[in-house]
Amino acid sequence: MDTAMTTLRWLHIAAGTVALFVAPGAMLTMKGGLAHRRWGKVYFWAMALVAASAIVLGLWRPNIFLALLALFSFYMAFSGYRSLFRKRPAQRPEAIDWIAALVTLAASAALVVLGLVRPGPAWQRVGIVPVVFGVLGLVLAGLDLAKFVRPPEDRHAWWFAHMGGMLGSWDTVPVTSEGPDTELVLADPPAEGVSLSGRAGGGVSATTGGPGSRSGPPRSGSVKS
Repeated sequence: MDTAMTTLRWLHIAAGTVALFVAPGAMLTMKGGLAHRRWGKVYFWAMALVAASAIVLGLWRPNIFLALLALFSFYMAFSGYRSLFRKRPAQRPEAIDWIAALVTLAASAALVVLGLVRPGPAWQRVGIVPVVFGVLGLVLAGLDLAKFVRPPEDRHAWWFAHMGGMLGSWDTVPVTSEGPDTELVLADPPAEGVSLSGRAGGGVSATTGGPGSRSGPPRSGSVKS
């Protein structure tokens, strides 16, 4: 099992690295062009792998904070991507959109509650961070649910949702697997007799900031889903 988790962790690191360096390619290319769509899809699926592997690793350790944070981080990329399928008021949200928003709402509420209650040493060490991410998740998922019920009239609303979700996910999601320093911060001490020797070390915990994208929505008809 340790070997499998070590392999998964390296996949997590690789996917995060790909997402980190591919995102600027989508940002700086012509919106709606072939290169923009291609780099955007690579970024989205890399982020999906980052989130999926982080959830598995978080549940295995266990580190519930990591698992819930992965859900929150990926939802922004998911929401930004799915907005491309709702460019017109007639294009209504599908079941997967509702499910993703509701799951994120529940995960964000859990982050807030656990961040306030601090049930273990790991939650005490991260301080107010879970509460901050939880509140952000509640706001983002809540706003999306409100838009599902009453779609905005602005014909460029999908573009702002797309850019906000993609840029937000790139700016806030942990890009690589947790390293030795973050393991000390986020993880509870291992149970007696449990070995950590099979786990990979290294990596960075997160990145913030990054180059901005070209401002303003694209001209009508210049973006294809």
